Amino acid sequence: MPLSITRRNIVTVVRMLDELIDSAYTKRASDIHIDPKQQDAIVSMRIDGLIVTYASIENELMPEIVGRIKVLAGLRGDVHDKSQDGRFYKQGSKTRIDVRVSVAPTYYGENVVMRLLAQDGQHMGNMTELGFSKEQEKIVLDVLRRSQGMIIVSGPTGAGKTSTLYGMLRQVCSGERSVLSLEDPVEYPLPAVRQIQLKSSQGYGFHHALRGVLRQDPDVVMVGEIRDKETASVAVQVALTGHLLITSLHAEDAAHIVPRLIDMGIDPYLLAATVRVMISQRLVRRFDTETNEYCGRIGIFEVMNVTEAIRGAILQKASAQRLKEIAVNEGYMTMRDDGEHKLSCGMTTAEELKRVLQE
Repeated sequence: MPLSITRRNIVTVVRMLDELIDSAYTKRASDIHIDPKQQDAIVSMRIDGLIVTYASIENELMPEIVGRIKVLAGLRGDVHDKSQDGRFYKQGSKTRIDVRVSVAPTYYGENVVMRLLAQDGQHMGNMTELGFSKEQEKIVLDVLRRSQGMIIVSGPTGAGKTSTLYGMLRQVCSGERSVLSLEDPVEYPLPAVRQIQLKSSQGYGFHHALRGVLRQDPDVVMVGEIRDKETASVAVQVALTGHLLITSLHAEDAAHIVPRLIDMGIDPYLLAATVRVMISQRLVRRFDTETNEYCGRIGIFEVMNVTEAIRGAILQKASAQRLKEIAVNEGYMTMRDDGEHKLSCGMTTAEELKRVLQE
């Protein structure tokens, strides 16, 4: 049964919020939702990708709770009819937690979403721990050793793209190469990487920062996300001029990455010259065979190596389906294949795989 939070059973709003965030962190929640309703507000958490109801809050407490969150996040307490975004840090028992806050007006009051990012990177692992197979990892590592080209990761929001990008950054932080990242926002601190915090809402976005990035003399550049034609164009130019560029893009699967960039106006010959590997991913809940319970999540991947055959198809503006056919003929493991392999190893369940792949 969900907890019932009332004025009678809390000491203070401050303590209640502290305990809520601590509890969410302990449960490995990525987000806390506080949704006002006609009767009580509902508190839920996103745990391993799914929304789980945690508690209800009597409406009488909501102004104090939202007001406290706004104070912590540096938001205006007198604005109730516009969306606001902010952040604050909370010191937990083991690590500092970065809390990203979004407040938006709804019919019954202000809705709050708090995203939790632990500064110790508790949700991050190396590439094997993220779920890459040995063959997939070898393809990626071979490209990471090169001096130029592009590695592009795709997937929907919440698919774990950031963890994969950070996993690759950790692989290239050898001290022998200069590594720079452009992020909006910076998710986790990496001491060996020069991380640049962008402010797209204030007109300083990815393509603005990329234009001046070469003056910082990097060997490897990570661009958090390609969101528009301008960023894509500059990213390709950076990769053409002797730099390794790692980035993400929203696309249906690995084979759709190139057609997506062509739709943005990037010439196929530029993509054939720069793109080295294309990755698509999703996250499935991991199944523990010893306890018969879910414990965290693991990625299912498809890693498309840009071979000579695929490069030629890109030059001919081949469809995503054609690119996939060529890759499969060359031994490419689709996301379905990777998921079936993890299912056969007992890492997940058929129901979970069906849910994530939407089949």
